[in-house]
Amino acid sequence: MGYVVPYVTALILSALVSLCLAVIAASSNRAAPGSHWATALMVGICVWSASSAMEWASREPATQLVWAKLAYIGIVTVPAAWFGFALIYTGHGGFLRGVGWAWLIVEPVVVLALIWTGDHHSIFWSNLRIVERSGHTMLHFSHGPAFFAHALYSYALLAVGTVAILRAVAGTPHLYRGQAAALLVGVLAPWLANILYITRLSPWPEVDTTPLAFAVTGVVLTWAMVRFSLWRLSPVARAAVVEGMRDCVFVFDERGRLVDLNPAAQRIVGRSASSAIGQTIAELLPGHAELVTQLSGLTEAQWEIALGEGEARGWYDMRVSALRNGSGRLGGHLIVLRNITEMKRTEEQLLASEAALRQHKSQLEDLVAERTAELRQANERLQAEVAERRQIELQLRDSLREKEILLQEVHHRVKNNLQVVSSLLNLQAGAISDPGALEVLQDSQRRVRSMALIHEKLYRSRNLAEIDFGDYIRDLVAALLRAQSNGEATVNGRVEAAPVLLPLGVAMPCGLILNELVSNALKHAFPDGRRGEVYVRLSNVEDGQARLIVADNGIGLPDDVDWHNGGSLGLELVSTLVDQLEGSLTVQSSGGTRFEITFPVPASEQLPHLEQEARPDAPPLPAATDRS
Repeated sequence: MGYVVPYVTALILSALVSLCLAVIAASSNRAAPGSHWATALMVGICVWSASSAMEWASREPATQLVWAKLAYIGIVTVPAAWFGFALIYTGHGGFLRGVGWAWLIVEPVVVLALIWTGDHHSIFWSNLRIVERSGHTMLHFSHGPAFFAHALYSYALLAVGTVAILRAVAGTPHLYRGQAAALLVGVLAPWLANILYITRLSPWPEVDTTPLAFAVTGVVLTWAMVRFSLWRLSPVARAAVVEGMRDCVFVFDERGRLVDLNPAAQRIVGRSASSAIGQTIAELLPGHAELVTQLSGLTEAQWEIALGEGEARGWYDMRVSALRNGSGRLGGHLIVLRNITEMKRTEEQLLASEAALRQHKSQLEDLVAERTAELRQANERLQAEVAERRQIELQLRDSLREKEILLQEVHHRVKNNLQVVSSLLNLQAGAISDPGALEVLQDSQRRVRSMALIHEKLYRSRNLAEIDFGDYIRDLVAALLRAQSNGEATVNGRVEAAPVLLPLGVAMPCGLILNELVSNALKHAFPDGRRGEVYVRLSNVEDGQARLIVADNGIGLPDDVDWHNGGSLGLELVSTLVDQLEGSLTVQSSGGTRFEITFPVPASEQLPHLEQEARPDAPPLPAATDRS
């Protein structure tokens, strides 16, 4: 009973220390490698120590059993956390990053499940009994196969972590010996305590001092973190940063002796690390003994030095920085040499080039003066030529304006003449009583008005070579509907026309075709005042083609219609005009009549035109009077 109280007290202190260390490890540097694993390790030790203390302090066997089970939460955590910390810290734990750590919790979860369900099986514990040792009542178990499997697994994790730490210690440069010693003590303490417990060599065989030893490990790691910046500067980080540098790095202690150097520095002094460490800068660089005096008491400096002889001679930029220990005292110097030989050679070449440039400058000034005189003369000739071209351009603009005005006048006169013809036909129709002759005159009048409308559009447009046929379609269809309505609208018109530009040679036959098809639909598709709709659509299709569709929902075409030899002048005219356009015509007469005409649109032949003053619109076409 004499060792129970000290042991319980030690376990409680171990739990408190581990808890404090966990807080320190979690808050000191969360982003540092291994800090999360160190925190988990301290938490596991805290749970293990606290639960063991409560188990030894309890007198009731049932209470002791509960605390023994709770202790295993820490027992299964410590090996996994130690394994993760060791691998991450030594640079071998890449597979643990992300969610790779999750496999480490599988075994602890299984073990805890077996322990907490131990009342129903003997896989982990068996033969539970109460024994009395040195006046203290305690539980005693016989271990099942799962216990030994867990023990082997835990020792394997601890062994792998220990080997990783020992290998890192063995390869640690002199500069990191303090860190290495701290880690070595932290590694060996738990093993020593566990060996004493297993071999019963301890004065108290029943007492497991392993959690106390792990607490010592935590204290050592925390001290190393504060004293040597364990999280911020590991041998792995040093190897990744310093060893791979192209610059030469030398680290000297406060006595001016070398304690560390990288491979680039080894090459420049021609020595290995083992033979160079401990030497002074005068011994490493025999031609620069003055650096010993210059470095004395120096904190920051930069200058250039030359190393080597003959062709191997090179220039280096030397930067010196002071290294201070935890108390702020000067603890040594860091010297970084950067090869600037190429830069120095480039500088010499630039100086030579500068001298050559000064010589060429004087020659260039004379050449520039000569060329300036020549350019002045050429500029004067160019100005005269530009003035002449401007005069020609003004004359060309005047000529184009005259041509544009002439074309406008031509379209205006043609439009007026066609209006006169339309009016004459209208007057002549008033004097004819024969219905057949009257219909012929009215058809001719509509054709003339369709052509006059094209010239009216060209007259109003700034583009004298092309017409927006979509706009033309809307005006023509509206005019035909008004002419046929006789004051009562029984047929509606619907137009869907894209803005397709057609030259005069294409627009004229297209206008006549449209006039014939719409007029024919209005006259024949809706007999006896039947209501209906005439639909017109114009659209662009691929390869420079346009498509014109004229459809109605009337009675359709007779079956005996002959396009070429029939009695319908209008339909024969449509067929002839489609051939003139080099287009194709398809006709459907089911549920009405549908004409679809596809024809090529020539490339734009738009005449150049100038901005001009707004002119009054041409007078509208006279309204057609339906005379019967």
